[in-house]
Amino acid sequence: MKTFLFVLWLSITFVSCNSATPFEAFELGKDTCHHCKMAIVDARYGGELVTQKGKLLKFDSIECLRTFSKANPTLVSSTVIASFAHPGDFIPAESATLVQFDSQSSPMASKYVAFSSDAEAAQTFPAPSLTIAWKDFFMAEK
Repeated sequence: MKTFLFVLWLSITFVSCNSATPFEAFELGKDTCHHCKMAIVDARYGGELVTQKGKLLKFDSIECLRTFSKANPTLVSSTVIASFAHPGDFIPAESATLVQFDSQSSPMASKYVAFSSDAEAAQTFPAPSLTIAWKDFFMAEK
């Protein structure tokens, strides 16, 4: 009976530790960018990544997230980008539509923001300077 209870407890502990999403909302003004060390002050920008060891890293801009990820590709397990249309929400990087718009500023001044779809991006920015997928943005020089 003790063995059964121990196995049950171990199973519940393992499932509960692995079922929650590792990403968490930004604590604006308190969290800092892992790459540039600036305070994260706007939930519409940035992103998070989880390392292979399960550590959560936060970034104040898509550019800092890309720079760190490119420099440390073997550390990255999963990545999300902040939703410009829904501050506080995250979009899986692989499915995000990134938009560069000349009249929109961003923390690192490259003017990139993320949306969950092309249609959502078009509703917010009908005439963007550039629309690009994360994989293409990631591979770009700058």
